[in-house]
Order: sequence, then C-alpha cells, then structure tokens
Amino acid sequence: MIEIKIKDYISEYPVSREAADNLFDYINKLNEDNIKIDFYEVIGISHSFASQYRFDKRRYKKNITEINRNEDVINMFKTLDHKKIADNREIEVGHFEL
Repeated sequence: MIEIKIKDYISEYPVSREAADNLFDYINKLNEDNIKIDFYEVIGISHSFASQYRFDKRRYKKNITEINRNEDVINMFKTLDHKKIADNREIEVGHFEL
C-alpha cells in the first residue's frame, strides 16, 4: 500500500479541480492498486477540489482509502451528497437563498 499525504503533495488547503486531476493522474500511474490518502494537517478543501476528487476517484479503478479527514473536510464531501449526476456531470440540486 502506498500512502500519499495531501498536505505534502498538494497543500494544506487544496482548492482546484486541476489539483485533484494531478493527484489522480499520479495515482493512476502507480503500479500499486491500494492507495491511502492522508488528509493529516489539511485544514480544509474547496468545493471544486472535493467535487473533482470524488469524480476522479470513481473514474479510476484503484482501491483508495482516506484517513485523517477533519470535520471541515468531511463536511465538504458531505455537501456533494446533495448532488445528482446528469450526463456524466454532477449538478447541484436544492434551493439557494441570497
């Protein structure tokens, strides 16, 4: 099993879709199928990063386990649970107030 520390590989606050794509491009090139993603000392993640991370994780067929996700990281991933998939793209559903 290979362990990748998000803080060291990306940053303590990953924000972009490109960062998630780069991470999973790297993971896809590894000869190992069991990958541990360590969120230790990651203070949070953006909605864009979380969305692309989840999309990429589904796309690649590796066994990926996340560890050390803090409450902010967990909550950002939970916001994605309120999405629906249409035409291979995630879209948000719900009511938004200004």
